[in-house]
Amino acid sequence: RSLYLPFFKVPVITNMGWFTLIFFAVVIMGSSNAVNLTDGLDGLAIGCTVTVALAYAFLSYAAGNFRIAEYLQVPFYAFSG
Repeated sequence: RSLYLPFFKVPVITNMGWFTLIFFAVVIMGSSNAVNLTDGLDGLAIGCTVTVALAYAFLSYAAGNFRIAEYLQVPFYAFSG
């Protein structure tokens, strides 16, 4: 359970422990708040949501595909997708 940030080859936090639960709770709340703010501006939140969902889907696929993960320098996890 390590936290990797873009452009860093080593994990920023190596053993997150209980911080993992707090971190993901903040990420989920922040994401839902960002979508609500975007939707309140123009009512077109689905465009942003679909774009981000496709990016997450591609990154989760790339994390399970060795060649793509190696090319994009994404940490490779066997049997992840």
